[in-house]
Amino acid sequence: MSVLTFCHSEKGGVGKSLAAKVLTDKLIHDGKKVIVLDADQSNADLHREFSNIKINEIYIEIYQYDLSQKNGWWDFYNLMAKNKDVEVHIVVSLPAQIESTMIDQRKELKKALDSLGYTLNMVWMLSEAVDSVQLLKHTTINNKELIHKLIIVKNGFFAEEDEFSDWQNSNLRNDLLKNENISEMFLPDLNKRLKRALKPIKMPFSQALESGQLDFSERMGLESWLDDARAVFASIV
Repeated sequence: MSVLTFCHSEKGGVGKSLAAKVLTDKLIHDGKKVIVLDADQSNADLHREFSNIKINEIYIEIYQYDLSQKNGWWDFYNLMAKNKDVEVHIVVSLPAQIESTMIDQRKELKKALDSLGYTLNMVWMLSEAVDSVQLLKHTTINNKELIHKLIIVKNGFFAEEDEFSDWQNSNLRNDLLKNENISEMFLPDLNKRLKRALKPIKMPFSQALESGQLDFSERMGLESWLDDARAVFASIV
């Protein structure tokens, strides 16, 4: 069965693109056929980094559709239909403030999932702010009939693993984690020196390792971080 994964958070700057990059990298690392949809029109990091990239003799397919518009969703459904007969994982980096549009598309999205044989997973990027928890609650309510697996990722850019107190102490966490298809993970932050080294290297992480543009310690640091980051998404690939 083919899989569709939405990288979501409803807010900007919470790490949706980062999640999509790591997930895509893991899928490629595992030998999966992957298609990337960069739906964030304001910050098309994925499109910049994955366009014209060839890994294991295969070019990564990457598209840009504006999912704030109905035509963008129709293009997306056509992309799903085009690949319905192959085992594929489509990774979608959603834009901020897309929830109301997703609600409008819920009926058509469910029909597309059911008729084309896709499973929908969701990665929710969590900050330490209380509104991140509140937005997650709305999303789980609005999409409970669509989501097969949900990974709630505490983004280490914002806080250490034990510092997400609003989430840790919430009734929502207690309720959601009773579901065996819902899990929480921690994505460690990249080392500051490594961030600076990677900034000018516009390519997937696994490609950056082989690019010759990182020194020995930076390669070791990236390999170690990438092992941890890939493990975050192990349950949905």
